[in-house]
Amino acid sequence: MKKTVVLFVAILGCLSSAYAQEAPASKEGIQFFEGTWSQALAKSKETGKPIFIDVYTTWCGPCKMMAKEIFPKKEVGDKYNAAFINYSIDAEKGEGKELAKKYAVRAYPTFLYVKADEELVYRGAGYNPDPKPFLDLADRAIEETKNPITLSQLEKEYADGKREKEFLTTLLKRKAALELADPKLLDDVIATLSNEEIVSAELAPPILKSLTTSDCKAFELVLANLEKFPSKPIAENALVQAITSDWRVAIKDKNEALFNKILVNANRIPNKPAYFEEMMLQYKLKYFTAMNNISLLMEAARELSKEGMNITAEKIAQKNKEQYDKVMQPFFDGKRDSTKVQDFSKMKEYYQTAYSKSLAGKLNIAAWSLIEAKVADKKLLQEGLTWSEKSLVLHKDVPNYIDTKAQILYRMGKKTEGIALEEKAHALDPQNKEWPDVIQKMKDGTL
Repeated sequence: MKKTVVLFVAILGCLSSAYAQEAPASKEGIQFFEGTWSQALAKSKETGKPIFIDVYTTWCGPCKMMAKEIFPKKEVGDKYNAAFINYSIDAEKGEGKELAKKYAVRAYPTFLYVKADEELVYRGAGYNPDPKPFLDLADRAIEETKNPITLSQLEKEYADGKREKEFLTTLLKRKAALELADPKLLDDVIATLSNEEIVSAELAPPILKSLTTSDCKAFELVLANLEKFPSKPIAENALVQAITSDWRVAIKDKNEALFNKILVNANRIPNKPAYFEEMMLQYKLKYFTAMNNISLLMEAARELSKEGMNITAEKIAQKNKEQYDKVMQPFFDGKRDSTKVQDFSKMKEYYQTAYSKSLAGKLNIAAWSLIEAKVADKKLLQEGLTWSEKSLVLHKDVPNYIDTKAQILYRMGKKTEGIALEEKAHALDPQNKEWPDVIQKMKDGTL
């Protein structure tokens, strides 16, 4: 179960989870091809049209909003149906898993534009209530399909040893537009450029977009030239994203050397975003779980849960009001129009207790980390249980949080209580297909 997704990206989903992925039945809008990937490729070859791929997940709120609001629009359907074979995949099921991996999909929704030979020519991502950016994506993708020099050709020349500056920068721009990370290429490009060229309006964007690790020369040069970039915040964000990418690799490969490098390089980044320290703690939980280091896992979990466990009710109320006032002030001042904000009433309700919810989320992540790490020590589980219980005080009846408490109780030997709570979680969220299996395993004693 996806309990340890980094918290700062979760709010969008909270605000939009009411939508269904399926678009309303309509003769207008995008008509998606029904069949296998190989059949879609065959159709592309037959018609001469490239393929547009909508990559979504069932839990992604913005994906559902695209399906409900953008895909059914007449102007969107007219353009996409005429220009593409339209194909939709769930990144976590069937062929979708392989395609998401093949095209390095890291966010949802992602939009891929692919030729019949499976070469990626363009991509985009994210929800926008205005259809124009999505239509613009199609126009740029159509133009890219007409480019006589393919990415495959450029990559072959690079593999064969071509290293002229103009060639390298052209290849970097193409790969950056496709979000295809290539740290070696980036360092090769950097080696041909002056500091002035690195921070130029032309080359800064593809360089920063291509920065996916702190373990490269490019990271050092970006860090050294931060003040000179056209947008210092964008450059700083690129450094943060490099650290984030390193975390994923360190966790996957159980790479202790990279873990230590992350800790050093993270401290070198100035003006880190507000969520940065929490993000670091959450990634530490994942890393120590992967390394089966329960002692350090508990240290990180205690640090993550500390604020939620120690703060007073009065302070929580104050923080809730501060966050609410900050978000609502532009509407109170007339600088923003609430009638133009979708689900404004839901947003308003959410931010009345946004701080409480964020504390609850962190407490749940800390508690769930004990389940992911398969902690068996009842004293440690009791500590995790206090975090779980506090999360439910701060944000009542959240099915995932109830599931966390249920599984901790089960691990503590309180099987009957655990099953009862797990059944409550399932009753609150009957669409969750994992929980009946969890309940059965609890009853069988095999969880």
